[in-house]
Amino acid sequence: MRLVTLAVCLSASVAHSANLDASDQTVINNVTTTSGVIDNQVTTGNYFVAGAVSAADNNLFIANDAYQQALITDAQQDAYNQAIQAFVDHSFYAAQDQLEALANQAKVNLESSVDQYAEATVALRTVTTINTMASSVSNTVEAEALQDYAVSSGAADGVTDTMQDNYNNSLAAVNKNAQEFAAYSSAAVDSHLADHMDQFADQYGVEIENSYTSLDVVNSYITTTYYSSTGAYVAGMSHSLYFTTPYQTENVYSDGEGIYQ
Repeated sequence: MRLVTLAVCLSASVAHSANLDASDQTVINNVTTTSGVIDNQVTTGNYFVAGAVSAADNNLFIANDAYQQALITDAQQDAYNQAIQAFVDHSFYAAQDQLEALANQAKVNLESSVDQYAEATVALRTVTTINTMASSVSNTVEAEALQDYAVSSGAADGVTDTMQDNYNNSLAAVNKNAQEFAAYSSAAVDSHLADHMDQFADQYGVEIENSYTSLDVVNSYITTTYYSSTGAYVAGMSHSLYFTTPYQTENVYSDGEGIYQ
């Protein structure tokens, strides 16, 4: 038996800029236009103030209503206020954002399970040492030395149930989290899947923030369930046979470029 030297390198956090849809662009355009009008009035006001001061310095009178060209009208105020409120209230959160968040969380989970595996193997180091020493015993002196080590190190107590469970459970967690990280990372860059999820939300008039996406790795499904803002179930959609052919188990164990060194 030998312990595995971990050299795990996970991809960087999944993040991609999603394109703006028509409704996104509309609220942005309205803010741009109405804020531009207010900004132009302030610029005009700057010119007026500078001109008025200059005129006064030169003993020149300006008209009683000279300032009015720079005023911000009620219509301009209302237009901007409505546009900025609509912009603030608008959701730019799309299916791709949800998939990226799921991929990033799966990455964190995988890293955590690898750490748990590493901790579990530490508890088994005495077994490795026993194996190394026992394989080279050739006389009674060496055998007695091994006995002393077994007693002093606690190896004589054997592999406890806790040690066994921690090791086996960490392997299962790595297996599960590796599957989920691979699946969500793939989904996060699948524009067809993201578009379908967004279109489904639009069809039922719900927000993607109120949906929940999950995996069924065994049956190769990725499913999104949609809820209303009050939490009521609205609809659900699944992509069947979404996952590619699983990476063969024998390839995992024989991959010299992976963690098995």
